Amino acid sequence: MSWTGNLFAGEDDAALRLRQAACLLSDVGWAEHPDYRAEHACLRILRYPFPGIDHDERAFLALAVYARYAGSIDGPGTPNAVTAGPRSLLSDAQARKALVLGLALRLAHTLTGGATALLQRTALKVSGERLVLSLPDDFSVPAGETVQRRLDALAKALNRKGEIVPPARPQAAE
Repeated sequence: MSWTGNLFAGEDDAALRLRQAACLLSDVGWAEHPDYRAEHACLRILRYPFPGIDHDERAFLALAVYARYAGSIDGPGTPNAVTAGPRSLLSDAQARKALVLGLALRLAHTLTGGATALLQRTALKVSGERLVLSLPDDFSVPAGETVQRRLDALAKALNRKGEIVPPARPQAAE
């Protein structure tokens, strides 16, 4: 959860609680077939009897986790059949926040496979017009095309440009 904190500066206690819940639920669909993970995770959250949340909060959690698996909350040009219901309960700003959180969780899981010790060795921060991902010097968290694509998707949702600050390459011995 702390890894995503820089993306949501100034949030109140209720928003912080909801972000924490989304982070805890972010891997709820891990055992599902990849073709159905996003849909099943979203529907599971919509149907599970969580105490202490209202319908809007449940919709937010469902969309954030859907975005974590699918990389979006809408289909190409049209609302997704699964996300249209929960999306209708949220304002555009809330839906955008769910998308940003879901994309951040998607990137985090891509980087580390859910290993929080590895995630703690990376940093994600907004710096002016850039979204900067810093990686550790020992190459324990490798960057690649998938990481760059997912960082770019998150940066685009934040109206920024994604940038990976790679570790310094070791110098070859002469």
